[in-house]
Amino acid sequence: MYFPPTIVGMGSSQPQQSPQTQANVTVTAAQGGSNTSAWNGDGGSLIGNSPPIFYGDRTRAQEFLDTIAIWKTLNYKKDVIKDPYTRTALILTYIKGDNVNSWAKRQLDILIQKQQNNPDPNGTPSETWWTDFETAFKDAFTFTASKEMVLAQLEKLTMNRGNIDTYITTFDWLLAEADFNRNNKGALEMFKQGLNLMLKVNCIKRKPKPTTMDEWQEAAREEQRDYLEVQHAMGRNPYNIKETILKNLQKTAPTKFWKAKGTNAMEVDNTGTKAVKANETQKKPLTDEQ
Repeated sequence: MYFPPTIVGMGSSQPQQSPQTQANVTVTAAQGGSNTSAWNGDGGSLIGNSPPIFYGDRTRAQEFLDTIAIWKTLNYKKDVIKDPYTRTALILTYIKGDNVNSWAKRQLDILIQKQQNNPDPNGTPSETWWTDFETAFKDAFTFTASKEMVLAQLEKLTMNRGNIDTYITTFDWLLAEADFNRNNKGALEMFKQGLNLMLKVNCIKRKPKPTTMDEWQEAAREEQRDYLEVQHAMGRNPYNIKETILKNLQKTAPTKFWKAKGTNAMEVDNTGTKAVKANETQKKPLTDEQ
């Protein structure tokens, strides 16, 4: 006959209850993240830092699960952790707040119902109860949070200094993380948005035009490769900024700073000074009066 592990400070001095009634026990967690024992019993007190309280912040959902995984590993021999029923009930006590109270209450109701309807003749909890809880948590918090963050990264992703291969590799990885269909119109538009403007124009000009994600990625690779070959053939390196600046400085023509007007005009530049004649006509001879 199944009996859940004893909970310290909650009913330890009460008469023994029937299995079905005892399954409806309520547990109270210690302060999240503390190094105190919430339980003891046949398996001894739990060790290590307990999980932080999860208040519904989706950006910290994965951190919450990771802390639980470490805590479980440290206490794998403890009765309360080995038992899927009490393990799930314990973790539910670390989920609280206005944003998650109703969800946690629903999960507790599901857990109690599973124990009441347990088909096992001895009432032994099934490990699937815990995996069901983890899946429900991920569906409610972790996956949504990850998808929102990945989508934001996809929308901001652009080519960096003409590196089309890195752009495509990163885009495909983020697309898979966001669980997007490659041929979804929205995904294709995000890919085109991140391309350099002229590269996108050249892809559009191709005959026939690319239509699928695979066709667009292949077209972008070919157009970028052709562009770089032309630039190298002309002795240019469009993505070497330092080299480009030095070449432009060497080709700069002398700058004219000032030019005077009149018969004694002087033209000044950065190479020197020279006299400029106002006109090539000879001066008229002086008269007797002059």
